[in-house]
Amino acid sequence: MLCDHEYYLRVALARKTVDCLLDTGSEVCLVPESLIHQNCVKKTKRLLRAANGTPIPIVGEVKLPLTIGNFKTTIVAIVSQHVREPMLGIDFLVKNQVVWDFAKSTVIIHGVSHLLRSKQCKQRWCRRVVVQKTTTIPARSEKIVSIKLQFRKMSDEIVDESWCTEIGRINGGVQVSRTLVPSDAWTDIPVRLLNTGNTSVKLKADTPVSNLEPVTVLTDSHSQMNDVVQQVNMVTCEEDPSEDSEILKCGSKFAEGMGLPVEETLLYGTPHEYLEELQQNMSIAYTVARQKLKVCAEGRKKYYDLRVKPKQFAVGDWVYFHYPRKFKSKSVKWQQAYTGPYLIVKLLEPSNCWLQKSVKSKKFVAHFDKLKKCLGNTPDSWLPKSTLSENE
Repeated sequence: MLCDHEYYLRVALARKTVDCLLDTGSEVCLVPESLIHQNCVKKTKRLLRAANGTPIPIVGEVKLPLTIGNFKTTIVAIVSQHVREPMLGIDFLVKNQVVWDFAKSTVIIHGVSHLLRSKQCKQRWCRRVVVQKTTTIPARSEKIVSIKLQFRKMSDEIVDESWCTEIGRINGGVQVSRTLVPSDAWTDIPVRLLNTGNTSVKLKADTPVSNLEPVTVLTDSHSQMNDVVQQVNMVTCEEDPSEDSEILKCGSKFAEGMGLPVEETLLYGTPHEYLEELQQNMSIAYTVARQKLKVCAEGRKKYYDLRVKPKQFAVGDWVYFHYPRKFKSKSVKWQQAYTGPYLIVKLLEPSNCWLQKSVKSKKFVAHFDKLKKCLGNTPDSWLPKSTLSENE
């Protein structure tokens, strides 16, 4: 495991004390995007590829001062959002003639020995996926979230395999489903998350979602072999007459449990044939029901529109806004259901408008159904006369 080996070197990188991974499998130095300010990153024509030739997206390259004790130097590192921690590659080790003593867990740089460190056991992961952008999952609902991939160490083995997320839970009640991650995918990976709690959960960017484990994707040859095995099993069942009686018994028990006549169910031969027929009939029934509901909804809308009286307002009209409130120990008929008057300062077609009570008051949007024209004395309008003349 990663925690059994000590190959982290504590350095001062860009005025920050960090533990850098000594990675002989990487030809260049790598730093995460979160560690470097964007203004320091420069564009580069260099490419970063995995051991199997898959290109890894990068942001650019940066030149950073590096201090190890009294030793000072500079490194040119590639910046990538898919790197979790800074890595010192083989180019740094060769340039500075680093001698690595594996037995003592030390490195010798220019005659000075430096002790290597180790990570805690909770850091046991090789690849993982994190949230790409900050997102919110509503309560008791599921959502497909875009994630990105991060790795800890550049592998020097040429392995073209797929990866899969582990089933787990994050941030109190958010369940992670299994998702197949191709070997060439780094960003915009869709993963289904389920929030089983009663409150919405906000997942910030770079929140760990799940570790990845290697999986083997079954090819066509595997599926053909499964078909052959199923055919052999079917032939074996047909040769044994006791199997037929068992199927009939299962079918009769299934019919009794569903409250259906046994004779009608057995006409389909097996419960699987009956279920297929039942699924088709239910699909047709639901389609007919949806069509009938649509016709009924259109009919209700037609009769509702007959009773609706259209209201027309213009910019500069003074109106009352329907805002009913309930007071304790006071009859409803003695309460005022309208407030105002308010001035219409802007129309939002087809049935909304902006209202304002005074020049300094805050504007708000209201629907025409909640407005009633003010026929009494009104304050002076503060709108320009040109605006009023255009609406007239």
